[in-house]
Amino acid sequence: MKEECEMAQPRAYNRSALGIRRILDLDGLQECVEFQRVCYSSDLPVVPRTFLVHAVRHGGLVLRAFDADEVMRGLLLSLPALCRTKLCLHTYATLVKPDTPIPYGTIVTRLKREEQKLALQEGYEAITWYQDPFDLDNAELGLVTLGARVTAMDRTPVGSASGFRVPGPADLSRGKLILTWELLRHPQVRQLDTSERPAIRRHYEEALIVASSESGGRYPAIESLVRDGNLPRVAITILAYIQEVCVKDLDAALGWRAVVLDAFDFYLSQGYSGTGERDKHEFRYLLSRIDGACVIPD
Repeated sequence: MKEECEMAQPRAYNRSALGIRRILDLDGLQECVEFQRVCYSSDLPVVPRTFLVHAVRHGGLVLRAFDADEVMRGLLLSLPALCRTKLCLHTYATLVKPDTPIPYGTIVTRLKREEQKLALQEGYEAITWYQDPFDLDNAELGLVTLGARVTAMDRTPVGSASGFRVPGPADLSRGKLILTWELLRHPQVRQLDTSERPAIRRHYEEALIVASSESGGRYPAIESLVRDGNLPRVAITILAYIQEVCVKDLDAALGWRAVVLDAFDFYLSQGYSGTGERDKHEFRYLLSRIDGACVIPD
C-alpha cells in the first residue's frame, strides 16, 4: 500500500496505459481511504472504509484510476440520489494524486466516462456534482468536454477543497453550482470555433456590468448586476485570471465572487440552466431557458 503512494519517476505518459477499475473488495476500499489522505490537506476528514462499503453495497460507485505500474492516480466516489423525480448518481468526490505525471483532465475525464457507462448500465438517468464557479478548469471539463449543464445552486460552504484555491475568509468557500449530466439523451458536445463566438455573444445579454479599467483599481470591478428574469439568454462572465486576483487583491476577488454568486442565485432560481465557453481572457457561463446543449439562435 505504501509503495502505491510513492511518487513515480517522471517519464513520458502513454494515454493507453491509464486504466479504470471499479472497487468492491475491502482491501481496495482501504487503499482508497489511504489515497484520500495523500490527496487531502491534513485538516480535511477522509471518507472511512465503512462508509465506502455501504456505498458500493447500495448503488454507489468507487472507481480507481491507475497507471501501467498499477500505481493509483485517481479516485471517484458516487452515491445514489433522487434529483426531483430522477434517479441519479451524485459524484461526492473526484481526486487526483498531487504531482502525478498524467494530466489532471485526462484522469478526471476517464473516471467520469467510466462513471457514465456504469450509471447507464444500472439504470440511472443523470449524474450530478458540485462545481465552484471560479474553478474554471473543472468548469470547462464539466460543461464543455462532458456536456453537463448548470442547473441549480447551493449556498452552503464548499470547504477548503472547493477549487477557489487561495486561503482567506470563509466567504470564499460559500456557494457552489450543481452540474447535471443527463445520461438518457446525448447532446452534441463540441468546442465553439472563433467564427461562432461573435454570434453567441450577440444573443446573450451580459448579467455583469464591469467598470472600465479607468476606475482606478488594479483589476476591473463589477459595477452592477442585471436582474431581469425576462431575458431569454444571459451570460455570466468570469476573468480567466481570477486566481491571480485572489492572490494580489483579495477584496477585489471577494467583490467578484459575491456578485457572481448573486447572479447565479437569481437566474438559476428563475428556471435558467446553461453551459459555458472559454477563451484565453475569460470563461462565460451561458444560461437560458432553452433545453439542451448550447445553440446559436437563428
